[in-house]
Amino acid sequence: MQAAIRLLTELSEARGEHVARLWFNSSCLWLDEDFQVKAIIEDRYKETRAAANAMLP
Repeated sequence: MQAAIRLLTELSEARGEHVARLWFNSSCLWLDEDFQVKAIIEDRYKETRAAANAMLP
């Protein structure tokens, strides 16, 4: 859960809270159409981190 909060905080600071929430609540091409929270729960943090990095400036 800390990983999800960390990613959400970083995205919120970089892109705004609205964009960060949309990103977490939608499927992600970087994660084979899975949701970010699901990937974190499945111990796919490295993949999720890479997807988040793609959103960061």
